[in-house]
Amino acid sequence: MIKLLQTNKMLEQGYDTTQSQEYKDLIYGFSLAEKDNNFERKKINNYLLSKEYDGVSSVIWEIPYEINFAISMMNSIEHDINGSKINDYESNEGVKNIYLNIFPSNNKSYCIWSWIKENSNVYQEFANQFIQLETKDKVNYLNNQMPRWSDAIIISPKLWNKWDREIQESLIAQSNLDFLYRDLEEKELGFSYQYMDTPWDFFKELLE
Repeated sequence: MIKLLQTNKMLEQGYDTTQSQEYKDLIYGFSLAEKDNNFERKKINNYLLSKEYDGVSSVIWEIPYEINFAISMMNSIEHDINGSKINDYESNEGVKNIYLNIFPSNNKSYCIWSWIKENSNVYQEFANQFIQLETKDKVNYLNNQMPRWSDAIIISPKLWNKWDREIQESLIAQSNLDFLYRDLEEKELGFSYQYMDTPWDFFKELLE
């Protein structure tokens, strides 16, 4: 599906995809990712159907109020919070995925990181790093990363309309310019997390 959408988009813009080696490499990368994802999806389904719930590990950060957004996503994080590499996108090894779900429920909200037990050797450490952050750093880390990781963020109109147009456009820009932020992280931060203010705050508590 992703490959088809990408092909159609490029054709609409006048690109001859049959002559582009970069496009062929992109499609090959999509194919490998799709293969890895389908393999993992089958594993998770088998764990659930056989009630082997310990096949999936997770950590939960509980937020004491209802947030005004939700996200459900999968990501193959390249570096952990300290800058150590988790996934090498240029190697032939399959990527290791982690799942993030954040949602409000009954006057509280929940941030849940999950991964299959086979990937605990890397993601348990990442989860520990996240949980040990101060609350302001958890919020800041996610405010910076979520727009880059996923477009599957559902934002309440109440929160969206609190942001002026400049903030909204900044958020959209960050979600579309991940390669620039990655280059900045590599050159200036060594891929480790460093507090960086964002004009938006997904976690802001809105009082009636």
